[in-house]
Amino acid sequence: MDLLPFVCERELVSILRMFEDVTNTPINPTEVHFNYPEPAYGSLYPHFFHCPVYFNAPRLLFIVDQKYLDYSLPKSDPIMKSIYEKECQELVKKYRNQDTVKDIVKHHIKSTKGEFLDLETISSRLNMSSRTLRRKLTAEKTSYQQIIDDIKKDEAISFLANTSISIEEIAAKIGYSNTANFYHAFKKWTGRTPSEYRKRRYCG
Repeated sequence: MDLLPFVCERELVSILRMFEDVTNTPINPTEVHFNYPEPAYGSLYPHFFHCPVYFNAPRLLFIVDQKYLDYSLPKSDPIMKSIYEKECQELVKKYRNQDTVKDIVKHHIKSTKGEFLDLETISSRLNMSSRTLRRKLTAEKTSYQQIIDDIKKDEAISFLANTSISIEEIAAKIGYSNTANFYHAFKKWTGRTPSEYRKRRYCG
């Protein structure tokens, strides 16, 4: 038995009934679309929904008149609405302040798993110009290159401390095609070469 028609019918009717319950008004769709073939009892659909019904549609949906958006909610509670709105605003404020631009950029870079995308690509993903992103990072006393270096440093240290893969492999994993450049960068970050760091780590 194909359960898709049953699930779609149940969900659609539940949504319409919920709208009617909160508005105290019957909601009459102007069209209903189902994303499956017409079932044997398909001729009953228009009588139930009181509107044209279409099958084999790209998605399940119903269309209602825009006037329903202006309906008031008789069961609404203005006091509770005010309380919940205030709580929502506090949550938005909390989470907006929680993540700095640096944190957001770092998250996007890490999500690429070793690609280390350039500034222009990341700024595009954040829906801002590269100039705006530079300015925001400068305001946080950092830069895109500094964030890249911090990520590479952390990943290099993790590989050296927790794996036995070669230093050449580590260099390649964090974006260095030249091992000598990786040695130079790592010593700049930590004051030691990768070999010295790994040896010191193992020796305690």
